[in-house]
Amino acid sequence: MDDLKRVNRKFLGTIFGFVVYILGVTYLIWESYLLFSKSSYAYALTFAILLITLFVISLFRAKLDAIINMSYLVKIRKNAGEPLVIKRLKSKEFLHTYLINNNYIMFAKDVSYVMYYKVEKDHIKKMLRNYILEIVVYINDSENEFYLEIVDEQIQKLQEMLRKEKKKVEKLLITQFKAVDELNEQTKESIKEIVFIRSQSGIISTINVGLHYESNLAVLLYSDTYSPSLYYAYQVAEIKKMI
Repeated sequence: MDDLKRVNRKFLGTIFGFVVYILGVTYLIWESYLLFSKSSYAYALTFAILLITLFVISLFRAKLDAIINMSYLVKIRKNAGEPLVIKRLKSKEFLHTYLINNNYIMFAKDVSYVMYYKVEKDHIKKMLRNYILEIVVYINDSENEFYLEIVDEQIQKLQEMLRKEKKKVEKLLITQFKAVDELNEQTKESIKEIVFIRSQSGIISTINVGLHYESNLAVLLYSDTYSPSLYYAYQVAEIKKMI
């Protein structure tokens, strides 16, 4: 069974479990009214059941969101594009110049990384627009991982700063670049550890890009034929402009 079928089964199983729960709760409330003849006990039991049901609904929605977000990643992997030829991003200095010329601001830097950001009114969703926060991180060669704790801390600081400025960010698009010496399986798997989360509060998308200068290729997990949202398609298009 492939990953997509497994995710679909989880989705259907979750829906089925919730339907069974609702039917069971309905039956229990009906029986309580018959047993207690609409007394205060029946109303108290109904109230307790409704409180429990609200909690179950929140768990159900969280699980359903997790399954749906998992399906996005599975479909991206299933429709993955080929590595991209590096035409422009020959060095960290080029990336710096490109980003500054395209309205990015350097936010943080140390021996491990340099981080830039750009925050703009949502140009994709035209009604009731909030902000899109685009973050680009260049991770230095000395680091073995794409995900650095210090970068997470800086992103939190940046988000807090924007909250104080009354800029409500609903879409967070993070692109992480890192030069890689060899394209072994371990490196490829770390590059594939992307994130795409869609919820009521917004979208978080992280795409890792491995720059293999020996072959002049940029390796990333992306898709030209499948997109979970217009924001994902926009992020991929922006990455291609940099590369």
